[in-house]
Amino acid sequence: AVGQMLESAMSIRVLGLHFCWCDQIGDAGVAAVAQKLGDAKSLVDVSLRLRSCDKVGDAGVMAMVEGLGGLEALSSVGLYFETSDTITDTGMIAVGQWIGEATNLTNVTLYIAGCCNLTDAGATAL
Repeated sequence: AVGQMLESAMSIRVLGLHFCWCDQIGDAGVAAVAQKLGDAKSLVDVSLRLRSCDKVGDAGVMAMVEGLGGLEALSSVGLYFETSDTITDTGMIAVGQWIGEATNLTNVTLYIAGCCNLTDAGATAL
């Protein structure tokens, strides 16, 4: 449903997607949404929240930043990762690399809480 909404609303400029306690959404679902986001070229502000989605891990996070990477008009992004055992340093390293390469970003908010498999390596990459 989210992917269909994004397909039919390619002129959206501001988008907030919050997946909270979605036990059945995994990396494949996040990757599908990310692919649709990459097609929404008019987006200037995106907020994405993954909270207690236990089946979303590093592959989902990497797909998300890959989808966001194609948005040249994007100037503001909020990424929220909360209460996850499946997101590790690998995912945060991908986020850090994307932020470093996204020269058009003027506003970035990262909220990371309760991600018990992140270490200093993930934090340093940001």
